[in-house]
Amino acid sequence: MKQVEELEAFIEKQATIGLDYDEKIKMYQNQIKRYTDMKCKDDEKIDDCENRYYASQNKVPSGQFSRPLNSGRVTQAWGNNGHKGMDLGGNAKGTPVYAPANGTVAHVAYKQSCGGNIIYMHFNVGGKAYTGEFAHLTSINVKPGQYVYKGSVIGTVGGDSSTWYYDKCTTGVHLHYAIAYGYYLGGGSNGYRSWSKFTSNTKATSVQKI
Repeated sequence: MKQVEELEAFIEKQATIGLDYDEKIKMYQNQIKRYTDMKCKDDEKIDDCENRYYASQNKVPSGQFSRPLNSGRVTQAWGNNGHKGMDLGGNAKGTPVYAPANGTVAHVAYKQSCGGNIIYMHFNVGGKAYTGEFAHLTSINVKPGQYVYKGSVIGTVGGDSSTWYYDKCTTGVHLHYAIAYGYYLGGGSNGYRSWSKFTSNTKATSVQKI
C-alpha cells in the first residue's frame, strides 16, 4: 500500500536523522577524550599534539603497516569465496579503528547499500603506493583530504543490526579491511568505484600481517 510505504519512508528518515546527531555527539566526545588523554597544550595545534604524542609512544615506525584494531580475530580471510578484503571480528560496536600508516583520506562514503559507512585512504609505505578500505563503520572521524597520522582513530567498528536497513551485506559487528596496490581515486577505470579494477589489486591484503 502506498500509504504504508510513505509511512515507512518517513520513519526511516527520522531514524536516520536521529542516528546522525547521536553519532556526531559521540564522535566529538571521543575526540575530546583523545585530546585530553594526549595532554595537548592550550597553545598547541592538534596536528602537532598528535604527532608529538604518537612519536613519544613509538607508534610511528616507518616502512610497515600496523594493525587497524588493537585486538580481534580474522573471521573471513582475503580470497575466501572471492572475498576481496579481510573481515576482523571479536570487537564490540564502537571499538576504535586506527590508521595503519600515515596517509591522506581519499574518500568518505556514508550509508552504502553494501559496506555502510566507508573510509578510503591513500598510503605510501616502504616507497609503495596503497589504497586502504575500511567498511561497516559506526562512525567516521575523518574527512576527505585530511592528512592522518598512523595510530589516529579514523572511525569505529559497526555492522550490527542497527545498520541493516541500509547496509545489506554486513554479517554482524566487524571491520572489513582491505589494502590495494596503487592509489585509486573517485571514478573512472582506475577508481575505487570501479569494483573489478580496485578489488583485483586488493591482493595486497593477503600479504599484510595482521
